[in-house]
Amino acid sequence: MAQTFKHVLTAIVLALLFTTCASTKRKFVKSATLKNDSTFTKQDSIVSTTISLGIKDTIFLPISTGSEQLDSVLTTRLANFKTGKKSGANSYDIRFDTQAKGFEITSTIKQTQNKIEQKHDSIYQSKATEVRKEHKEVKTRSKVPIWLLIAFLVLLFVVYLLSKFNII
Repeated sequence: MAQTFKHVLTAIVLALLFTTCASTKRKFVKSATLKNDSTFTKQDSIVSTTISLGIKDTIFLPISTGSEQLDSVLTTRLANFKTGKKSGANSYDIRFDTQAKGFEITSTIKQTQNKIEQKHDSIYQSKATEVRKEHKEVKTRSKVPIWLLIAFLVLLFVVYLLSKFNII
């Protein structure tokens, strides 16, 4: 019986020795990176400009009835006839010329600009989703406290003495 007890005690001591001194903690570190989808909008436009130069035009309308008496009456009645309108740089004038016996019509039209703008919108979608996972295993050795080592050595010494004096 003493021999069996001695073997059991030795097995327990050896089991404690191997499990406490050689224990390691395993720690897993995981990391992940995620990039979202992105949408880009590109706006582009083309502008076409057409410029027309200004116009200054004069037209003469002679008035002749064929009768000198009637022509002289018209000349005296229309001698002071003059009219015109102006809007910005555009204008017209109408006046009666007594020497040439007719209406002189003068019109001025400023230069014009015609702008045509064509807009082009482009939408680009990028589904660049990147998922990266890292699994890293870190092993750390656990440190046995000093008091546990001293207690183990004392227990080992006690078992040795007990077996030496055949108490066990």
